[in-house]
Amino acid sequence: MKLKAHGASDVGRVRSENEDRYYCNAELGVFAVADGIGGKPGGQVASQTVVDGVAERAAEFRRFVDARSPALDDAARDEIFDYLFEELQSINYEVFQRGSSDKYPRGIGCTVDLVVMSPVGAFILHVGDSRVYLFRGDAIYRVTRDHTYAERLREQAGRAGREVDADVNQYAHVLTRSVGATPRVKVDRLFVGIEPDNHLLLCTDGITKYMASSDILEKYRQTDIDGLAGELIAEANECGGADNSTVVVVSVPREESEVFGRESTKPDTFRRVHFLQSIDLFEDLELQEMLKVLRHIYFLRCSADRLVVSRGDAVDGLYFVMSGSLSVELGGRKLGSLGPGEHFGEVGLFGEPVRSADVQCQEDCDILFLPRESLRTLVSEDPILGNKLLWRLLARTSKLIQRML
Repeated sequence: MKLKAHGASDVGRVRSENEDRYYCNAELGVFAVADGIGGKPGGQVASQTVVDGVAERAAEFRRFVDARSPALDDAARDEIFDYLFEELQSINYEVFQRGSSDKYPRGIGCTVDLVVMSPVGAFILHVGDSRVYLFRGDAIYRVTRDHTYAERLREQAGRAGREVDADVNQYAHVLTRSVGATPRVKVDRLFVGIEPDNHLLLCTDGITKYMASSDILEKYRQTDIDGLAGELIAEANECGGADNSTVVVVSVPREESEVFGRESTKPDTFRRVHFLQSIDLFEDLELQEMLKVLRHIYFLRCSADRLVVSRGDAVDGLYFVMSGSLSVELGGRKLGSLGPGEHFGEVGLFGEPVRSADVQCQEDCDILFLPRESLRTLVSEDPILGNKLLWRLLARTSKLIQRML
């Protein structure tokens, strides 16, 4: 696995100290950016502690990921995420402990974006308002969602169906999560499929306070990839440079096609996202929300005549048909068929504890599966997103039950 990567950081034009830190190791495929919380003494101590912690563990990250062969088993991704999550918790606790001394009466903290690459994609752990973007083809995708009070207000306005208040941006840099604020920290865990000639961009908010996604994309189009980090920092400084700014760019060379994308027989991240967004349950979720959901969804390739579920089986989750067709049968009598874009299993989540019919593949099928326990985990990890999905499931289940009556 050969990657190209470069990083840069700058104090900006206003501040006297740089509280940003980054780690960039293309050989190990491990990258991180951390932004010390402004206005708190020791912000640079927090960010340096995070980066040092990542550096100390980077070789073990590489060994652990390589040993799990995620291309062969979707479930191995959960094991990798659990491992990386607990290691980040350990780093978080070290920051928390340092901030608990008399030297820092208000504590210390920082953001973090940690990326560990594998041949099938990027494992991303995110806390705060630094960001990760993906360049693919001529497009840019924002992978992470800011943990800020402004973002929370936007979510609340969206759920209530009202306009966002004009002054919401004054809370754009008020963090709702940060490394070191508490002994354990909530972490977004995201997986993104990576292909040859893709590029990941990690950056602190010293860049994004001046540049929207479209501005970053324009710089990407105009600049050689090796110079992108410097160009973005120069632009932020030209616009005022009110904050420190840091950028790490990770590139997958085109010649790495034999290594990256070796999971090409399976639908990649964005094909899965686009498919799920065509289903009413997920249709208006943003990419960042879909990536959170997708981490809990498994890909199944089922051959013709395979029995997917049997009558009397315990209800285990939701099934979404990507391709092929399935028959729904009861006692050998065909009740109906399911094709691409259709799904089943929601009634069982709220009704009988066992399956009421057999579901069998009529031809080779590609299916996405959301386990019942994973749905519960999603609700626990992100109550806003999880409850949004639960309400939609309840509404659809209610309609299905009404049709049965």
